[in-house]
Amino acid sequence: MNKVVFYAEFGGFGYIGNAAARWAIDNELKSALNLEFEYADEWEVESEGWWCLCSEVDRHDPALVKLVEECPSISPAYKIATIEGDQYMIREYDGSERVVEPKDIRWKTIQRPLPKPFEVGEVVQFKCYENVPPRSIEKGVVTEVLYAAGKTEEGIGRGPQDRLRIEWLESPYSRGAGWIYTTWVHKRWETIGIPKVEVRDGRVLR
Repeated sequence: MNKVVFYAEFGGFGYIGNAAARWAIDNELKSALNLEFEYADEWEVESEGWWCLCSEVDRHDPALVKLVEECPSISPAYKIATIEGDQYMIREYDGSERVVEPKDIRWKTIQRPLPKPFEVGEVVQFKCYENVPPRSIEKGVVTEVLYAAGKTEEGIGRGPQDRLRIEWLESPYSRGAGWIYTTWVHKRWETIGIPKVEVRDGRVLR
């Protein structure tokens, strides 16, 4: 568990009064806190000036935590938050702050539309990685669509194990027909510019 200092009221983190400054000096915290005097001579600790906490001081700095926890004259606006991990950020609105941990952040997830299911008769261009050079691009007509187990709900034909039976149109390596995985498909008929082909009883009508 770690302790983090934040300012809980409007106005903002930074200034402490002279009494708190005297306490910090007496407890040898001036250097650690980078205290800077403003509005009066530096040595007139009892004057009407204010002592400023340098903004570079980490909010989890032990000296700052000690000041807020133990100094009886520190402003009640300075609070301590206890966090579980070792990561945090300070969120601020008009000077009023709160400590935020990674678990407090609600991330937005972009829902990307799923591609439409494959259809019998559409022409696809695919990269076949089985028994052929990996850069080969082949073209064929879908004659049958087979979905893997558990892919029967709406949106089928999009899983990594879904397969298509293809009758080759252009291939320097294969002839006839065979099965490919849907993840091998590189382009579909709309982007290739080839209209769908009529298929009957699993065979392309030529």
